[in-house]
Order: sequence, then structure tokens, then C-alpha cells
Amino acid sequence: MRAILALIFFFFVVEIALLVLLGIWLGLLPVLGAVLVSAAFGVILIRGRAFGLLKTLRLADDPARALAGEALVLLAALFLIIPGVVSDAVGLALLTSPVRKGVLWGLTRALPGSRREFRKAEGRRQGSSGAIVIEGQCVEVTQAAQAAPDAGRAPETEPERFLPRPPH
Repeated sequence: MRAILALIFFFFVVEIALLVLLGIWLGLLPVLGAVLVSAAFGVILIRGRAFGLLKTLRLADDPARALAGEALVLLAALFLIIPGVVSDAVGLALLTSPVRKGVLWGLTRALPGSRREFRKAEGRRQGSSGAIVIEGQCVEVTQAAQAAPDAGRAPETEPERFLPRPPH
């Protein structure tokens, strides 16, 4: 925890030092203008992506990857809102597709439960449209069934309550 706080402190010290050096070299107004423009761009980016997020998730082949990509774009926008040279550079880099793909590749390799393990789940098969189909059953639970001692089990004698299973 102490190392993370030290890293954050060091990051902000570098940001302030670079802003002061740019202010000395270019002048106050150009540096202030650049900071305000990058912050405004970050806010516009967040607003634009927030409204299109559900549409992106609906149309995506892999919603988890699409959500992670959108999260990285929102992180890029957050870096653009933070005033500074390094944060703007990181934010602009995260807006490029190759950098996002590289970060996602690194995260899937570093985090436990990689995609290869996820694809081995039982009950998955390829549908006729190419989509992954997860077979299952849907049970309607009424208040009377919840009060019964075996409320957690699916009724075996009433098949009309189940959704039809897709053909194999």
C-alpha cells in the first residue's frame, strides 16, 4: 500500500514539474489552454461513450472484451481530464486500438481464469449463427414453491414450465 501511495505521489510531482517547465518554456496561456482543451475532450469522450455502451455490448461478439475495451477508453478519458503532460500522453495512447489490444492481452495473461479456461465450460456449443449457446432450463418459481421445503429444486413432473431446449 505504501508503494502505491509513493508511486501516485511521484506521478503527481512529475506532472506538476512538467507543467511548470512547459509554462516557463511556452508561457502560461498556451499551457493553460492545452490543459483545458484536453480536459474538455476527456469529458466529451466520457459522455459520448456512456450513451453508446449498451449498443456496443449488444452488438459485440464477445461482450466481456467489448466491456473491457470500453473501460479502457473511459480510463483514457479520465487520464485526459487529469491536468498534466504524462497523463495526457497515457490517455492519448490508450485511445489507439493497438495499445488497447496490448493492454487487454496483458490483462488476460496476468489475471487468473484466462479465456481458454472460460471456453471449456460445460453446456456450451456453437449455434447455427455462430453464436455460443449455453443450454439451460428456466423454472417459474411461485410464492407457494418458495415456501415448500424443496424450493431450490426444479419440479420434475411439470415439463410445461420449462422453456424448450434447442435442437442439437
